[in-house]
Order: sequence, then C-alpha cells, then structure tokens
Amino acid sequence: MIWLIMTNYRQMFREYLWASKEKQEKRWGICKKCPELKKSNRCKKCGCFMKVKTKLNLASCPINKW
Repeated sequence: MIWLIMTNYRQMFREYLWASKEKQEKRWGICKKCPELKKSNRCKKCGCFMKVKTKLNLASCPINKW
C-alpha cells in the first residue's frame, strides 16, 4: 500500500517538475530562433542554459517569448 502511494507521489512530482515533450520542443524551437541565444545555448538575458531551462515546467523566458 505505501509503495503505491509513493509511486503515485513520485509520478505527480515528475509531472509537476518537467514540462511535456511537446512543450519542451516548442520552447526550444522559439529559443533557437531568438537573437538572445548564444552559440553556447545560453541566454544573454538570464544566463541560463536554455536546453535545460526549456525542460522545466515552471520556468519562463526572461523576455516573455514562452
């Protein structure tokens, strides 16, 4: 019983933390076209590694593109 509860909790946390694949791909597509993206895949505005940031569900673009 406790194993089932923990499994459900982990799944909910995973869904809360990580964006869906579709959302990740859409965000990354926007970032790739942005003039603020450096060749290192870091954002000039916030300094984040955008390949990682686009995967985080609660993250946002510093210039509100997504």
